[in-house]
Amino acid sequence: MTYKLVISERAEEHIDNIIGYVAVELSNPTAAKAIIDDIEKAYNKLNYMADSLALCQDPYLSQKGYRKCILDDHDYVILYRLENKEVHISGVFHMKEDYASKL
Repeated sequence: MTYKLVISERAEEHIDNIIGYVAVELSNPTAAKAIIDDIEKAYNKLNYMADSLALCQDPYLSQKGYRKCILDDHDYVILYRLENKEVHISGVFHMKEDYASKL
């Protein structure tokens, strides 16, 4: 089954903030590009495997139906919910963040 990705404005802002921080504040545009590539890889995975990834371990997020996709090469996680044949991406967070309190 293939899914349609629906990326929230908030998730797009998260990505913009992450990339801006790495590219500008850390002065590392190469790393920022690598994160973008990793996010694109995760999106491709979600197109085909969104239903096979685990529900979040946090009880509140799990109860709300949130699943997570961890980036392969960076310490970020994409939180999403499935609705019919759509993947609704709600946010992108560093793995050390308390993302449950930010949704």
